[in-house]
Amino acid sequence: MNPSKHQSSKHHPSRRDFVARSSMLLAGAALGIPRALHASSRGPLDAILLPVNGRQPVLSYGPELLDPAHLRALAQHGIDAAMQAGASYADIRVGDSRTLTMYGPGFLSGLWFELLYGLRVRVGGGWAFAAGGRMTTDAIAQSARSAVDTARGLDKLSAQQHDFVPAPVVTGEWTAPIRQDPFTTAPDDLAQILGAYTDAAHHVPDADLTSEMRWTKDVRVFASSEGSLVTQHLMTRIPKIRVSAMNLPGRRTAAALPLSGVLYGSYGLDGMVGADVQERVRATAEECVRLNQYPEVPVEVGRFPAVVDSSALGMALAATIGQALGMDRVLGNEADETGTSSLAPIESILGQPLFSPLLTVTADRSMPHMGAVKWDDEGVPTETFPVVNAGRVVDYFTTRSNASQLSTWYATQGRPLASRGSAFSLSPSYVPRGLATHLIMATGAEGMTLDALVKGMGNGLLLRGVADVTTDNGLNGGAMYPIMLYTVKRGQIVNSIRGGLVQFGMKSLWKALAAVGDASTVEPTAHDFYLSETFTALPIPVSAPAAQFRQLDVIQT
Repeated sequence: MNPSKHQSSKHHPSRRDFVARSSMLLAGAALGIPRALHASSRGPLDAILLPVNGRQPVLSYGPELLDPAHLRALAQHGIDAAMQAGASYADIRVGDSRTLTMYGPGFLSGLWFELLYGLRVRVGGGWAFAAGGRMTTDAIAQSARSAVDTARGLDKLSAQQHDFVPAPVVTGEWTAPIRQDPFTTAPDDLAQILGAYTDAAHHVPDADLTSEMRWTKDVRVFASSEGSLVTQHLMTRIPKIRVSAMNLPGRRTAAALPLSGVLYGSYGLDGMVGADVQERVRATAEECVRLNQYPEVPVEVGRFPAVVDSSALGMALAATIGQALGMDRVLGNEADETGTSSLAPIESILGQPLFSPLLTVTADRSMPHMGAVKWDDEGVPTETFPVVNAGRVVDYFTTRSNASQLSTWYATQGRPLASRGSAFSLSPSYVPRGLATHLIMATGAEGMTLDALVKGMGNGLLLRGVADVTTDNGLNGGAMYPIMLYTVKRGQIVNSIRGGLVQFGMKSLWKALAAVGDASTVEPTAHDFYLSETFTALPIPVSAPAAQFRQLDVIQT
C-alpha cells in the first residue's frame, strides 16, 4: 500500500488568500487587537500584516520560533507512542516555519506561521499517515495510535510486503549558511531595497518593474524508530522580480525579463543589495525597451529552428523530465491525481538513447541551491547524482519505500541500492515523495552565448521567457506559452511575433536539442506544479543554459 494515498491535506496561502486575510488583519490592527501570537495558542497556520515602515526585525512582529530541543522532544514522543501502539516502523517530521512575502510596488508584506507535524507508520505491509498542528504530547500520541490502527487494518488487505530500502542512522544538527537574513531585517529596510529597484527601472524611459519576494525560514526535525534524529535550519528564497517595457499603442504584448542575479535558492538578501543591482536593473530595463521596438507581426504557423533562453528552457526541463522521473508517477501511484509518466516502465527507459546526447542533467541539493538540505525528509543523507547522462536516463527520484524498483539497474551499474536523498515534503504535514528538488543541465562550450546561438542558427525563432509550461496527464507532451517570441533572419531579430504558442512531444523536444549555451546563459528558475490531493504549488528549481533546437512547432492562439 502506497503511504502517499493516506495523506491529510491542508491549505497553503495563495496571493488572493493573503490579500483577503490582510484586510481583516488591518481592521484588527485599527481596533487595537494584539497582532503578536503565542506558540501555545496559535493554530497550525496564522498570519499577520507587517507595517511597511516597521523598524523592528521581521521576526519580532510574531511569535518566537520554538526551541529545537522542544521540537525534538515532541518528535521522539510521537515515535515512542507509535511503537508502543504496535508499529513495526515509524518516522515523524516536525516543523516550525515563517514565510515572509512582500508584494510591490506598494510593498504589502505579510508573515505566515506554520507549526505542524506529520507522522508515518508501518504495520507489516500497511502504511498510514497522520498530521496535525496541535503541538501537545497528547495530540501527537493520539495521532500515532490512530495511524497505527489504520495501518494495521491496511496490513490485512495488503497483498504483498514492500521492500523498505535500508538507510544509515543519522543524528545531528545542520544550519544553512545565510549571510544576510531577511527575518532579522526591518520591513522598512526590505521595502527600501525593493523600492530602489523600481526607482532604477523608472530612470529608463518606458520601463517598469514589479516585484514579489518570498522567503521561508524553517526549523525541521526528523526522527525515526531506527534511531535517527536530526534538526535542520533552512532558508528558501523565491524571487519574482520582473522588469518590463511599457506596452506601446497597438501592441498586444510588451517585452519583460527577470532581474538577473537575484536567484532562486537557499539565500537571504544575497545579491540584492549594492550599486551593482541598480546597474543590473537599468541594463535589463534598457534591454526590454530595445526588444520592444521590433515591429509586431501575426504568428506564422509551422516548424522552425529555434533558440530558447535559460528561463524558458529551465521551466520546460522541470515540467517534463523533472516530473517524469518521480518514481510515484512512474509506478502509477499518482495516476488518478497528478498523472502518470512517459518515462515508464523503467526497464524500457533506463540506459536507452532517448534524448539528444547533448542533454545531461544532475540532481543537486547542496548549498546554495533551492531545497538545499543535509538530510532529506526521510533522514537520508543527500548526494549529487546524474539522472540523465548524454541523453540516457540513468536514475529516478525515489524514496526508501520505492527505491527497490531500481535494484536490477543498480546491480548492473555496480552500485549499492539506496535512496539518494530526494525524499521531499514541502510541509511536515505532507507524506514525503521522491521529487526533483534542483536540476542542473550541463552547459556547452565557452563562447556559446545567447547571441552566438542566435547567430549560429541563422534563420528561425528566438523564445525569451515563458508565462507557463503545461503538460498532458501522462507527460507525453505539452505547450510553452512564450512571453516574447521573435523572428530571426540571418542571425538578427527582425520582428516580434504575437499570438504564438509552442507545442511539443516530450521525447521529440529533447531529441531536437542541437546546441547548448555556455555558463553565461544560465539563469536559475523554478516551475510550479500541483501535487496530488494537496492542491499546493510545489516548485521544481532548475539551472539550465540557453539552447538551440533543430525545430519547434508553432501554432496560433
